This record gives sequence, C-alpha cells and structure tokens, in this order.
Amino acid sequence: MATINYQNESVIEESDDTLTLLQISQKHGIQHMHVCGGMARCSTCRVMVLENPGNLSPRNQAEQILATRLGFEDNIRLACQSLVTGPVTVRRLTLDDQDAGLCMAGEQRTTGREAKLAVLFSDIRGFTTFSEQSLPYDTIHILNRYFYQMGEAVLQNEGYIDKYMGDGLMALFGLNNSNGEANCRNAVNAGLQMLSELEGFNVYMQRNFGREFKIGIGIHFGELIIGEMGHPSRRQITVIGDTVNMASRIESATKELGAPLLISDSVRDKLRGRVDIGRSFDALLKGKTGSHSLHEVLNLREQTVVMGRATMLRNWIASSLRCVVTLRSAPLFLRAAFHDAGTYDSETNTGGCSGTLHLPAVYLRPENAGLEIVVNLLAPIKKHFEDVSWADLLIVAGAVAVKTLGGPDIPVTLGRKDNDNPPQAGVMDLEHFDIKRLKERFIRMGLTVRDMVVLSGAHTVGHNRGAPFTYDWYKFNNAYFRLLLQGGDATDHMLGTDKALSHDPECFEWVKKYALDEAAFFADFSAAYQKMSKLGTHLK
Repeated sequence: MATINYQNESVIEESDDTLTLLQISQKHGIQHMHVCGGMARCSTCRVMVLENPGNLSPRNQAEQILATRLGFEDNIRLACQSLVTGPVTVRRLTLDDQDAGLCMAGEQRTTGREAKLAVLFSDIRGFTTFSEQSLPYDTIHILNRYFYQMGEAVLQNEGYIDKYMGDGLMALFGLNNSNGEANCRNAVNAGLQMLSELEGFNVYMQRNFGREFKIGIGIHFGELIIGEMGHPSRRQITVIGDTVNMASRIESATKELGAPLLISDSVRDKLRGRVDIGRSFDALLKGKTGSHSLHEVLNLREQTVVMGRATMLRNWIASSLRCVVTLRSAPLFLRAAFHDAGTYDSETNTGGCSGTLHLPAVYLRPENAGLEIVVNLLAPIKKHFEDVSWADLLIVAGAVAVKTLGGPDIPVTLGRKDNDNPPQAGVMDLEHFDIKRLKERFIRMGLTVRDMVVLSGAHTVGHNRGAPFTYDWYKFNNAYFRLLLQGGDATDHMLGTDKALSHDPECFEWVKKYALDEAAFFADFSAAYQKMSKLGTHLK
C-alpha cells in the first residue's frame, strides 16, 4: 500500500504497485493532463516530486530521452512512466490546456530550481553623453565592440551572460557548479579581466574618438531561483531573487565611492585570504535598509587564480590585440604569425618563432610583402608591453586572428626570446617546392606531415594575388579542404603547394578527414599551431 499526496489536491492510498502515477491519478478521478496518451512524447503529465523521490521507479529509457531533451532536473518526473513503490508527495505542473501548450511549445533547458550563484553587474560611466554626441552607427558599433571584449572576460571564467541593459551587462557564475568559492573566484577574476580588457579597448577609443570609458563592476553572492522564462519563441535562462538587486545596487555604488570593482561581504567571505582588498565602505544602497559593507578588489592572489599569471598576461595582451586584429585585418595577422614561426636559417640550422619579422630586413622581403602593416599596428602594443617579445606578440596575434575569424580558441604560452639576426629564409616561401621537399622542410623543423596539412588549412582565409583561396576569406572553417577534395576549378586560386596535398596519398588522407570533419580540423589545427608556436630551438 502506497500513499500518494497530491499537494493542494488530495491524498490517495493505492495497493496496486503495477500502476504508473498517471494510471493511479486516472483511477482515482484526478484530471491528470496527458496529451500524448501516456507515451512519454509530450511531457504534459510532468510532476514535481516534493518528498520521497526514491519511492518512484528510476527513469526508463523513454523518460530519460525526453528529460534530457527538455532539461528536466532530477525532481521533475513523467507520471506516465513512474511506478510508485512507497509514500510520495508530488505536485502536478500542468493544470490546464494553456499549461499544456507551454509544455509542448519547445525545449526547455531548466524548469526552475534554487541555487547559490555569484552575480556580476557592470555599467559604462557617462555612455549616455557619448551616445548623444555620436552617430547612431558609432553608438551601436562601440557597444558591440565593448560587449564582445567584456563578454570574452566572462566566458573565459565560466560565466553566463544573462542580459544586456543598454550599456550594462549582467553575468552569472555557477549555473553548472555548486562550488561557491569557485564561482566567486571566477566572478572576481572576470571583473579584474574586464578592467584589463577596458585598457585595450580605450586604446582604440582614444585613437578613433578622442575619449576613454570608465566602468563600474559590482558582485554579490547569494540564493536565487533559476529558470527558463519567457514566450516559447524567446525563452532564456535567467534568475530571480534579491541577490540580483543587491549586485545591481553594488555596481551603482562604484561611481559615488570611486572604486571600479566592489564586492559584498558574502563574496569576500568566500574568498577570505585569497583576495587583496583595498578600501572598505559602509554604504547606503538605494532600496536597501541599513548600511552594507562593500570592499574594493585590488587583485586575486596568485594561488587563487587557477589560470595563473602567465595566462592572465596573455589574456591582457589578447585584449589589446583585439583593438587591431579586426575581421578585415585578421588574415594578415595570421599570415604574419606563420611567417615569423616559419623562419629558417640553413647556415645555423635554427628557426622558429624568433620575432625577426619586425626587422625591416625581413618584412621587406618579397615573400613578406604587406606584413609591414602588421608590424606598424603592433608597435604601440609592443611599447605598452615592453617585457613581451615580438615573437610572443606575433604568435598570440595569430591565435587572436583565428578566434576573430570564427575559428577555435588556441591557448598560446609566453616566454619566447627575440632574435636580432635576420634568418636566411622562411618556410613560407616554398611555393615552388615539390611535395617531397615540402615534407622534408617541415619535418626538419620538428613538425609532422599531419601538422603540415592541417596548418595549410589556414589558407581557408586570405588571398593569393588578390583572389581569395576559398569563397570566403574572412571565415575560418574547413572550406579549404572541401575545395581540395572537390578539385578542378575549385582550386584555381590556390598555391601549387596547396594543390600538391591532393596528389600525395599520405597528405590526401588528412585532406579528406578535415574536409568531412570540421571539428577534427579545429582540434588538430589548435594542437599544431601550439606546436608551431614552440619552435625556436635548434632544428633536427
């Protein structure tokens, strides 16, 4: 005998343990919605289990498929598939036809739950004045550029961009992680990185608009309700609760308190001993009673930052690079990275990433035509990061270019030293090499045939004497390999070394793989680029 408590409806005693919860409802006259007839197709019979979830049978295959597709939490079950094995308390979630319509309107990633999250709010100071004095195009362009750079900081720290509000941004940390300390650390690190991103952004703003932006960032940690809300055609995951209001009020306080990044007591407590605090304030917040302790964040201590200082420096450099590595210039920056990494001197038998591309004796060579543009664009950034080598700057700029063009993230480490001696030749001036000599050159540099083929895929962007290698020279994808696989007129604008890949059996196997699997191309390109980025020792 099992007792089923339908919250706010009735309590039922049932002795037949072969009946599903839906069948029990029908047997006892409860109007339990089941549009598909109990076939695990519609989810309208869903219930929330409030007590004793272990007294329902585990999800079968049919229920699991639907639950995965619709994003059900563990406490949401299909009554048509759940057998009752003991006392249980449930609440029906679909009570009428309109509820049923919402259930069937589309997939949901979450149905509503409570969790503790870190919430970050940011806002541009004085943006209204800027927008009033600017053309509509400039206003939207600047906001999109700003949100791209700030969004990168959020995403790199496992955050979720919840919404944009004019020139403001709201981000959540912890949607898929219950570790409060980690979520607060990620939120604070994102805030610090946003301030760093702003430095690079302001280089662009000062150069093109004669002004700079300041931003305020507020972070609070607390309980929230998470759910996917809105009209079925425009649903999105968002949160509800006072924690959101508190984070917003903290951000507003940054202006009057003169501190760009403020956190609440709840965030500081999670990071106690792991964060460097500057000033602390007892602040009155709009709409809140009493005073609240707020703390200015100066830094996260090194052992707290999982990514490490070297990676943070690389991210700061990448932030500055995004001001010059635009969609139109990205192919040129990628070419520059390859040409610097591919330098080779047969007399000393050395090569690799050397930074020599910034030397006039190198960038004025015929094979490097046009790359002086890259050197000129990078010069102000190099001056800002005096301790960073040209070799580092060029290879990181290439990785930023790939990302800008829609390609994979490529984590490149720092630490290369520049060589002031121009190399004799470069690996990229091999247009007239046959495939055998081409393989030999790459192998001597410490790369494999697969590396050679996948790195050649960079020709999916850029052009040859004004004609694009592929049909879209501003999109990093596997079009290069698809055209090689097609052959014929499709390869008219490619180099001889490109076409040679299709005629060599070993190379052609990799061409086919990447033509049919873009994800494999992205993964292998990222790995080969990192390998290429570490060249610079004596060659074999």
